Amino acid sequence: MQIQQHRSRFSILILTIKFYIIISFLVRFFFTIQNLDAVLQGSFWEASYSILTIFLQGLLYDLSFSLYAIIPALFYLWLMPNKWWQSKANRIFISCFLALLFFCFFFTTIAEYFFWNEYHTRFNFIAVNYLIYPHEVTTNIKESYPVFPLMFLCSMLAVLFLFFLRKPVNYLLHTSESFLPRTLKTLSLFILIGLLYFTVGQAFRERVRNTVVRELSSNGPYQFIAAFRNNEINYPVFYKSLPSAQVTKIIRNEVQTPNSKFLPPRGEYDTLRHIENKPVGTKPNLIIIMVESLSASYMKYDTPANDYTPYLDELTKKSLFFNKLYAVGTRTVRGMEAAELSIPPTPGRSIIKRIGREKNLYSLGSILKDNGYKNYFLYSGHGFFDNMNSFFSGNGYETIDQMDSRFHSSDFHTAWGYADEYLFDVSLKQANKLAAQKQPFSFFIMTVSNHRPFLYPKNALNEKKWPQGERESVVTYTDKTIHDFLENAKKEPWFNNTIFVIVADHNAHSDGKLDLPLARYHIPLYMYAPKLIKPQIIDTVGSQIDIAPTVLHLLGISYTAPFYGKDLLTLPKEKGRALIGTYQKLGFFQGSDLAILAPQKGLSLTQNADKPLKAKNIDITTDNITVQKTISYYQSAYYLYKRKLYYLNNKK
Repeated sequence: MQIQQHRSRFSILILTIKFYIIISFLVRFFFTIQNLDAVLQGSFWEASYSILTIFLQGLLYDLSFSLYAIIPALFYLWLMPNKWWQSKANRIFISCFLALLFFCFFFTTIAEYFFWNEYHTRFNFIAVNYLIYPHEVTTNIKESYPVFPLMFLCSMLAVLFLFFLRKPVNYLLHTSESFLPRTLKTLSLFILIGLLYFTVGQAFRERVRNTVVRELSSNGPYQFIAAFRNNEINYPVFYKSLPSAQVTKIIRNEVQTPNSKFLPPRGEYDTLRHIENKPVGTKPNLIIIMVESLSASYMKYDTPANDYTPYLDELTKKSLFFNKLYAVGTRTVRGMEAAELSIPPTPGRSIIKRIGREKNLYSLGSILKDNGYKNYFLYSGHGFFDNMNSFFSGNGYETIDQMDSRFHSSDFHTAWGYADEYLFDVSLKQANKLAAQKQPFSFFIMTVSNHRPFLYPKNALNEKKWPQGERESVVTYTDKTIHDFLENAKKEPWFNNTIFVIVADHNAHSDGKLDLPLARYHIPLYMYAPKLIKPQIIDTVGSQIDIAPTVLHLLGISYTAPFYGKDLLTLPKEKGRALIGTYQKLGFFQGSDLAILAPQKGLSLTQNADKPLKAKNIDITTDNITVQKTISYYQSAYYLYKRKLYYLNNKK
């Protein structure tokens, strides 16, 4: 074939970028149509602005990602001599590379579709976390979706597109281009890439108030990389701050209670104090059951028409039941972190996942261990997932997980672990063993069944009424396993001296049109001990950071810690508050106001946040007392952890 000199080999890059941008546009268009009601909010001009934002800002993110992605190919095109460029080996390599690239485009598009349907966002921090644990995620995906047929479809589409483009690609593979023009084109593209790198960032997204519009105007792979890079966030750089003296005064006033006494401060923001609780006599055992994704909306107290949790619905009448409790976050490790450490959700990844900095902290486990308890973390999945085993073993617990011989390979399990009934069987046997030794014990049990693919052991339920593969079915299954566990425990002598705490790790869904939709954080909390605790409905607003102080009150244990949580049994109702967040957004709810801190010094206040139909965002400054409390909680928590004042080895 005659050598072509009037076309550039770099046209291959332009071809692939155009292809990617067209696919991204179609994905964005489909998602926009799917969520049109959420996009077309407000007046005609506001709705028009949202549409323009989605597609123009989206185009900018698509272009940015595609240019970042071509950097390796850019070097290849620049440095490849003409003789090699025109070789048969290079033609085969480029053809295979383009086929793989097209496959990735199609597969990513399909993955985004499923991810959006699950989380109503583009790829984010959740996707990053899941990628780190390939066994759980890969197996879970295979159990939940038709992966291999989809991969085959993507492969066929990639081959088909390459076939249609074979002539222009073949044409470009026979071009001849000297080194100087190649260098100038490479330099020009790098200048454009550098310009986009320094001008296009997360700030473009954060200025958009409507969360649906914000996500639609983003690019999935771009957001994935941004989440990976920003998994830990520097509070003073990205968030609103107040003078340290003001924060110290506010936060110490917030955590002060009549039965607490501050210790000499070890530094600014310090909340270390001694809390004096009245002893209760015989040392009660403690069993905390953290239930995967147990939304309040599944239960009758929140949604009277539902009948998914008959046992837990009945248990509300026999327990201390907290009907205004909120999860601190949207991930299991956030719920664990809050319940154990009684600390607000610091921005970025959970403390549990900060390897090397997750041990020897002031925690519920360390306090119980110091008071003679034998602590166990029981989990029917792999405890290395989310660094859970390391966190619990480093904070006063021994661990029992899927690898323990007490679980049997014949027991029903999914990618996430053995079904809940087997977890409770192991827990019951371990409790009997410790009770026989007259050893006070504390368990932290984490369930897994209420997780995609939503399967449960055969014949555990009526499958006609509760079909396999549906979330509501496994919610009912977990309700049944909790019933069976407590009924079996009643037969044991240690039952009468044991406090059972049942709480969700987070809500099943946390998406919505608001930044932090309060109703999507609403979860149940039970404290059940028929011989020790009088049943009562507690309607004081609280969050998972309040679990440890409340439990320690019931156990009659005095302790020293910098905990942010409060004893909900003695907290005046008007002082109830909840801290909720994502890995970037940090919220504080009190009364009916929800203040939210966001990166890039973002700040908002929603009035009537507990009434979605009446919720209203208003302009606000740091002069507002709710905003000041919000900043004080998160600014001080960041510093206490960062400066190691939340570590046991930094006792005064």
